[in-house]
Amino acid sequence: MTSYVTRARGEHIFICNCPRIKKKAMKCWAVVTGAGTGIGAALAKELTKHGLQVLAIGRRSDPLLQMQKECHFPDAIFPLAVDISTDEGQQKIFNAIPVDDSLKYLVQNAAVGVPSRIEDIKREDFEYALAVNVTAPIMLTKGFLPKLKNSGGRILHLGTNVAFKAQLGTTTYGVTKMAFHRLYEQLKVELAGSGVFVASVHPGVVKTEGLWEHIRLANEHHLPHVTYFDWVQKEGKMLTADFSAKFLTFVLMNTKDEEYSQEWHIHDEKHWSRWRNETK
Repeated sequence: MTSYVTRARGEHIFICNCPRIKKKAMKCWAVVTGAGTGIGAALAKELTKHGLQVLAIGRRSDPLLQMQKECHFPDAIFPLAVDISTDEGQQKIFNAIPVDDSLKYLVQNAAVGVPSRIEDIKREDFEYALAVNVTAPIMLTKGFLPKLKNSGGRILHLGTNVAFKAQLGTTTYGVTKMAFHRLYEQLKVELAGSGVFVASVHPGVVKTEGLWEHIRLANEHHLPHVTYFDWVQKEGKMLTADFSAKFLTFVLMNTKDEEYSQEWHIHDEKHWSRWRNETK
């Protein structure tokens, strides 16, 4: 298999050819988990502007179909409603990309975590968060690794500051996301020299369905960290999903291999000149 990558107007445009298929261009794919709403939905739509086919994965069909309808290139979106925590769901994901097509990007965005104090935590909530936030990313990486190696692909983890700062009521989300960060560090070691690159990104506090639900549940449990979200919103520091998606696209597509594999922060001013002007 041979993949050719060219640039047009500062963007990556992918032209993938397979010698086994005559007169038929190979399609290049991005896989985005948690693509039904929020950052995942915005990123899925943004990536179609760059000549990619996007396998948009989520738990619910309706949000995925709505996202596809809103996309400027709906034919490039392939919605797939599955539970990524299950073997069946993961197998459907692997089967969704044609054997002879190329996978360039795997975006590990899906995450869950019910806020609650330790005395109220439910075992099933914690174990489901562990399955979605940690086990599923491991298995998706394993299953897609041959395709990623063939394309010189990239893996992107969406992280959170909660993983590094313990807060009352964030056991389920914080602990599992810390394990998710540890997976990113492990993959940097495991994939060194393989031609596959992995990065972790902090997209900021973004206005999403998931955030509002988290705030609602945190308020029910009278958790103090909701005041931080109130402050962020009051100060106008809460970002839109579209803005965050522009940043993620820059990291995925417009960085060199030698700089890609690191932790990226949307508020780091060093890279603003390379992507923020396009969002104005």
